[in-house]
Amino acid sequence: MKWSKYNIEFRMEDDRIGVYHTFNNSFIIIENSELIDIKNQIKNKSIKVSNLTSPLFKNQNIVESDDIFINMLKYKSYLDRFDTTTLNLVIAPTADCNFACPYCFEENKPRWYMDDKTTENLIKFIKSYKKPTNITWFGGEPLLYKKKIIEISMKLKEENIDFYSSILTNGYLLTKGFINELKNLNINRVQVTLDGSEEVHNSHRPHKKGLKTFKRIIKNLDYLIPFASENEIRVNIPVTIDFNNKDDYENIYDFLYLRYKNSVENGTLNISLNFVKDRKDTLSCKMDNQSRVDFFLELADKKKMNKRLVRAYLFPTQNIASCMMRQINSFGIGPKGNIYKCLEEFTDPTKSIGNINKGRLEFEKIAKYTVASDVFDDTTCRSCSMLPICIGGCPYDMILDHEKQYSGNNCTIYKNNLDKVLNKYYIIK
Repeated sequence: MKWSKYNIEFRMEDDRIGVYHTFNNSFIIIENSELIDIKNQIKNKSIKVSNLTSPLFKNQNIVESDDIFINMLKYKSYLDRFDTTTLNLVIAPTADCNFACPYCFEENKPRWYMDDKTTENLIKFIKSYKKPTNITWFGGEPLLYKKKIIEISMKLKEENIDFYSSILTNGYLLTKGFINELKNLNINRVQVTLDGSEEVHNSHRPHKKGLKTFKRIIKNLDYLIPFASENEIRVNIPVTIDFNNKDDYENIYDFLYLRYKNSVENGTLNISLNFVKDRKDTLSCKMDNQSRVDFFLELADKKKMNKRLVRAYLFPTQNIASCMMRQINSFGIGPKGNIYKCLEEFTDPTKSIGNINKGRLEFEKIAKYTVASDVFDDTTCRSCSMLPICIGGCPYDMILDHEKQYSGNNCTIYKNNLDKVLNKYYIIK
């Protein structure tokens, strides 16, 4: 018998020891003396019969081998990766955008708009799978080409294709007219990004013509959110965080919560957050993993985290979900018909794995993105206690930039911090 490497121990406020298991998502509190005694029994291979009924055995904190967890995790992850029950598409009807966000990863956005030929072949592509289809409308800013979203959605309905969709938008063009069409377009989720309260947001997410954007977005949200409540549509407002605006998160959260309190409490509206990403490491405003953890802990101390954020950021869960790059039935379709496996490549034709106008997919690239540099074959990741809540981090880095995989920031934010995070969680829960 052995002490599982997936056990994370931390001292509670009353000096007892908390033991969290990253695979089973289980938590046990034990006296320090008892824990020392059991570890000595394991070391000396003399476990007392009376201890066999301990929760530490029931929750598999003590096991014959940790290989059982690797095998189960791999099995569940592969079920998700090779799932063919649905077709998942991220469709960008245009690469153009009306904002000029300084941190945007889509540099030099081309003014591409999907033409009729690509639209026709997109419908054929979707039909060929004969699967229920989940669509995410993406860009650029997808609402710059509203009529294409409407056109494609109506054609799918004419073809009796079972589909539902969501839209990621900056919210500036989210007019009453389009909002009223959401149900008819089978759009049941809407995400609108803000970067803080009015002054901060306007400096972070300016219109490319220099216009301020906050008030118009809020005006659109004032119409969207009651409409969503009445029509079973879920709205997510992620606040994008970096070093420059992190101290404003409390202000925008309070503003949104008070303005849309009923919708937050009935589950229609979710106020979340995300962080500025920088694959090229050129943005000084980007927060590293340690800064992000410190940010969450500070919010928890100030009681500025809603229940969903507490659960999401102060309590880890097993992660088996693969991103689009790994899933065999998930693709991104750009306005020129190029097919991609990563959103960050949407404006680079050289990174495509095929084109719907040419009727082909490059099997070699699909195979590479699905199974190459597999986390379960990686000795560093296999030996890490964070594997069940990380699954190797971003597969783009795992496959295409293996050196970056071990740079630290591709690992989960919980690494080297889980004891502090769990201690905080069990204090405030």
